[in-house]
Amino acid sequence: MKNCLICGKDISKTRKQKYCSKECKEERDQTVRRGPKQKFVCQVDGCDNVYYTRRNSQRFCSEKCNKRHAQRIKRNRLKQELLSIYGDKCACCNEYRTEFLTLEHKKGNGAEHRKKSSNVWIDAIDAKDIEEYEILCMNCNWSKGKFGYCPHELEDEEV
Repeated sequence: MKNCLICGKDISKTRKQKYCSKECKEERDQTVRRGPKQKFVCQVDGCDNVYYTRRNSQRFCSEKCNKRHAQRIKRNRLKQELLSIYGDKCACCNEYRTEFLTLEHKKGNGAEHRKKSSNVWIDAIDAKDIEEYEILCMNCNWSKGKFGYCPHELEDEEV
């Protein structure tokens, strides 16, 4: 025997029904009301999609944005670990802002290393080899790769 979840009346004649009438269903909706959906903006930089949900814990509009956020956090942690090993400023010009700092291969084999490895930063963290890697800012790293020297080195020689 199957009974209505609200009033207890017999509803065994129906298969999928949980309530005996619309009134019982509405009463159930009133007692278990989850509240209206709220408007949120995705918290991933550059996304700004608006989405509606009842869950306050949902911070992203999609699984794709959730993964992007997780990858960004992982990348930032790796970079902080890399900087703690090799120094937290540019070896050439003393730039200290982490957004500008990058890993330099002293032997000039960075392109070759990227082809062989899936993650150069993890390799550098595991190696902890100060003879092979150093931290440079993007400008110094690009200049060394393009011209073979950094303009800051010329400035130091002139003084």
